[in-house]
Amino acid sequence: MSRSLVLVNVLMGLSLARLFGGGAPEDSGAGVLVDGEGIAVYGVDVVAYHDLEPGEPAVEGSPEHSTRWRGAEWRFSSRENLRRFEEDPERYAPEYGGYCAWAMADGDRVKVDPDAWTIRDSRLYLNYGDRIRTKWLKNAGELIRRADERWPGVRDELGGESR
Repeated sequence: MSRSLVLVNVLMGLSLARLFGGGAPEDSGAGVLVDGEGIAVYGVDVVAYHDLEPGEPAVEGSPEHSTRWRGAEWRFSSRENLRRFEEDPERYAPEYGGYCAWAMADGDRVKVDPDAWTIRDSRLYLNYGDRIRTKWLKNAGELIRRADERWPGVRDELGGESR
């Protein structure tokens, strides 16, 4: 399949996901992807990603191990992971507020699948799904560079201050 056809298919998929996925993702007001209850990154434990092997599913957080940061509730699977996050939230919070790293390369806010994740240079990146993550990984360096350029404008548009 040609590169342009692949790109068209990906863009159509992202557009359909936005159309049928309830539109633009919700935001905490501080540039963090939240659900309808103000819970960051669908309630998964963002610290646990750093202890997982590639391909393992995200670890569900618990309301009993939670904290507020940047206008959202962050949940963790253990008291220890909560402590680690509170000591250095910038280290563990996902890049681009938890929005899809692939889409952010074009300045778009797209929801993610918490199981489509990558740790690169000690940073957590989330993607819309496994197919997008696979494509993102093929050119991650360039896509990160582009997303890093676009994120400050998107974040400012959202009224946030997060990475």
